[in-house]
Amino acid sequence: MFTAVTPLRGIVAGLLVTLAVSGSAQGSPYRLIQETYFNGGSGQRGMRHNADWSELKFDLNRHWHAVYSENQYGGEIETDEAYLQFENASSSLRLGRTRSGFGFGSWSDLWYSPVVSAPICRFMPLADGMGLMDAGSGAELTIWKGDVQAELGILDRELGEHETMPRHMDQLRGRLQVHKGDLIVGFN
Repeated sequence: MFTAVTPLRGIVAGLLVTLAVSGSAQGSPYRLIQETYFNGGSGQRGMRHNADWSELKFDLNRHWHAVYSENQYGGEIETDEAYLQFENASSSLRLGRTRSGFGFGSWSDLWYSPVVSAPICRFMPLADGMGLMDAGSGAELTIWKGDVQAELGILDRELGEHETMPRHMDQLRGRLQVHKGDLIVGFN
């Protein structure tokens, strides 16, 4: 399908490119990541646009950050994460709509995969009714010391597409994990 470039789309695209270029400078207080996924196959002519993922992160100061990300599949746009984060050398506190990390990485680390557009770890459940695609809204505290990381969160897991604030904080989530080299062992 061909999409026309309207004046508004051109202005928005120009602003995003300007923001991305200026954000790539060292010491910039913000970062914009825009990923677009295409697919193709036998019986299909060319490539077809499949999905988009965007993340905007503002460093408010050395310890405080604001993060907003969204997914777009077809014409549907859904808020992915929207949170305020306090971070220092040994801990992190996130408040708002978040997704659980995986291992010692973050949710946004999982999105970057230039060869496979949908890593299986995103969609496989970690436990009954709990997977990495689950968003939660509330508070999440992470503490680490050396090779050990502990995480405790109190969350509302019943969120609408654009809901960022919790209504019923009804899930308590805990995680303890240890890594040695490339091996990570954890308990949820």
